[in-house]
Amino acid sequence: MTIELLREFLLRCLLMNAVMLFIWFFGFTLMHDTMNRFITAMLRRPIPNLDTIHVAGIALLKLLTIMLTLIPWLALTMMR
Repeated sequence: MTIELLREFLLRCLLMNAVMLFIWFFGFTLMHDTMNRFITAMLRRPIPNLDTIHVAGIALLKLLTIMLTLIPWLALTMMR
Protein backbone atom coordinates (compact mmCIF):
# COMPACT_ATOMS: atom_id res chain seq x y z
CA MET A 1 0.00 0.00 0.00
CA THR A 2 1.49 3.27 -1.05
CA ILE A 3 1.24 6.50 0.89
CA GLU A 4 -0.85 8.07 -1.87
CA LEU A 5 -3.36 5.23 -1.71
CA LEU A 6 -3.55 5.51 2.08
CA ARG A 7 -4.03 9.29 1.84
CA GLU A 8 -6.86 8.83 -0.64
CA PHE A 9 -8.48 6.17 1.55
CA LEU A 10 -8.30 8.39 4.64
CA LEU A 11 -9.74 11.34 2.72
CA ARG A 12 -12.70 9.24 1.54
CA CYS A 13 -13.28 7.98 5.08
CA LEU A 14 -13.13 11.56 6.36
CA LEU A 15 -15.71 12.70 3.82
CA MET A 16 -18.06 9.79 4.59
CA ASN A 17 -17.79 10.42 8.33
CA ALA A 18 -18.42 14.13 7.83
CA VAL A 19 -21.54 13.42 5.78
CA MET A 20 -22.80 11.00 8.42
CA LEU A 21 -22.11 13.59 11.14
CA PHE A 22 -23.99 16.33 9.27
CA ILE A 23 -26.96 14.04 8.58
CA TRP A 24 -27.16 13.05 12.24
CA PHE A 25 -26.78 16.65 13.46
CA PHE A 26 -29.34 18.14 11.08
CA GLY A 27 -31.71 15.22 11.63
CA PHE A 28 -31.43 15.74 15.37
CA THR A 29 -31.97 19.51 15.18
CA LEU A 30 -34.68 19.60 12.49
CA MET A 31 -36.61 16.42 13.33
CA HIS A 32 -36.07 16.30 17.08
CA ASP A 33 -39.60 15.33 18.10
CA THR A 34 -40.01 12.81 15.28
CA MET A 35 -36.77 11.06 16.23
CA ASN A 36 -37.73 10.96 19.90
CA ARG A 37 -41.16 9.50 19.11
CA PHE A 38 -39.65 6.91 16.75
CA ILE A 39 -37.00 5.75 19.23
CA THR A 40 -39.49 5.70 22.12
CA ALA A 41 -41.94 3.64 20.04
CA MET A 42 -39.19 1.31 18.86
CA LEU A 43 -37.97 0.62 22.42
CA ARG A 44 -41.51 0.71 23.86
CA ARG A 45 -40.55 2.98 26.75
CA PRO A 46 -39.52 6.60 27.15
CA ILE A 47 -35.87 7.46 27.59
CA PRO A 48 -35.46 10.58 29.76
CA ASN A 49 -31.88 11.33 28.66
CA LEU A 50 -32.30 10.74 24.93
CA ASP A 51 -31.06 14.23 24.03
CA THR A 52 -27.93 13.72 26.11
CA ILE A 53 -27.30 10.39 24.41
CA HIS A 54 -27.63 11.99 20.97
CA VAL A 55 -25.33 14.89 21.79
CA ALA A 56 -22.74 12.54 23.32
CA GLY A 57 -22.90 10.32 20.25
CA ILE A 58 -22.42 13.27 17.91
CA ALA A 59 -19.46 14.48 19.99
CA LEU A 60 -17.92 11.00 20.05
CA LEU A 61 -18.29 10.60 16.29
CA LYS A 62 -16.73 14.02 15.75
CA LEU A 63 -13.81 13.24 18.05
CA LEU A 64 -13.15 9.84 16.49
CA THR A 65 -13.37 11.30 12.98
CA ILE A 66 -10.76 13.90 13.84
CA MET A 67 -8.47 11.44 15.61
CA LEU A 68 -8.70 8.50 13.22
CA THR A 69 -9.00 10.17 9.82
CA LEU A 70 -8.22 13.88 9.82
CA ILE A 71 -4.97 13.83 11.81
CA PRO A 72 -3.44 10.86 9.93
CA TRP A 73 -4.52 12.40 6.60
CA LEU A 74 -2.90 15.72 7.54
CA ALA A 75 0.30 13.96 8.64
CA LEU A 76 0.53 12.05 5.37
CA THR A 77 -0.20 15.18 3.40
CA MET A 78 2.55 17.10 5.20
CA MET A 79 5.02 14.27 4.51
CA ARG A 80 4.50 14.66 0.80
